[in-house]
Amino acid sequence: HRVDRRQRQMCIRDSTYTAGFRELEYVVNELDPSQMLLGLNGLYASTNIGSEANPHYDGLNTVSRILTLSGDSRFTSLVYGGTKAGLENPGLYYAVSGASIFVYIPDAMTGAPNLVFSDNGIGSDKITRSYGDWESDGFASGQSITVSGSSHNDGKYEVRAVSPTVLTLVNNSGLTDEGPVLSVSIDHFSNELTPDLESIRDIVVDPDDYNRAYAISDANVYQRSTPGEWEVISQNLPSAALRSLEMVDVEGELILLVGGVNGLFRAISPEPGVTWTKVGAGLPNALIRDVDYVDRDPADAANPHNLSRDAVLVAATQGRGAWITLNADVYLCLLYTSDAA
Repeated sequence: HRVDRRQRQMCIRDSTYTAGFRELEYVVNELDPSQMLLGLNGLYASTNIGSEANPHYDGLNTVSRILTLSGDSRFTSLVYGGTKAGLENPGLYYAVSGASIFVYIPDAMTGAPNLVFSDNGIGSDKITRSYGDWESDGFASGQSITVSGSSHNDGKYEVRAVSPTVLTLVNNSGLTDEGPVLSVSIDHFSNELTPDLESIRDIVVDPDDYNRAYAISDANVYQRSTPGEWEVISQNLPSAALRSLEMVDVEGELILLVGGVNGLFRAISPEPGVTWTKVGAGLPNALIRDVDYVDRDPADAANPHNLSRDAVLVAATQGRGAWITLNADVYLCLLYTSDAA
């Protein structure tokens, strides 16, 4: 019964995964550990059943398909959930396939402005807000938006242009004059590409601003400076065959870690032209396939045997095992202090 229920939600290509071995991408939600994304040919979100008072979890046996790729493409890197200016958004995701970076931000409009919907006939319809800033909220030309909560204009539209207070839609969008109205929610979705159209290996987001993200190809590190715009920041990185990314906030300073064939490197406050320094003395001369920073709080779990509960930096190599650095927060902080001096 469980297999039946799951398979009905999976696309045809994914439902044939009955034999052999495949490396599948999955990620636990950054804000809600009971939720996961799974990337195959389709992108699936786990669904908890039951209630908050009486929860029943069945892992990924109940899933919802939220995106499907064409052909035999697969998702290779995922981000699920994020924060901006202290506001949590557990439903957002970044999903990578080849050179495409799919970005979905639900309920992206911050604040609670009045909205006015304007029907301009065969011209460009507009959505005007009473305060706040569409650009700061991550809206950009070329995005698909979904409006919900209005009386007459719920639906999907494509954005042609953006100013701080006006969203201009493509011609003949079909808006109806309405407003001012409150309690409207607007999601936005985009398929973004890096300048070199290279296949992306890994992706992370700024822990304090989900509109800012970082991605790697085999040869470059990219920064999403504004929605839809990616720029190279690895001009001074002495490594190739890049495979892994991690972002760490150390005392309010952002540190980007990149693993590749030449080892593990880090950049402080990453931007174009930033300095990259090799870290991880004692790591073997092997490709760094994955790197993760685990910020463990001793108060989060019982510790009857007084085991170490310090932050840990873990690097997984290709063929040479996994390696850790204990007291990773102190270690990275010392690196930052040394550089600043």
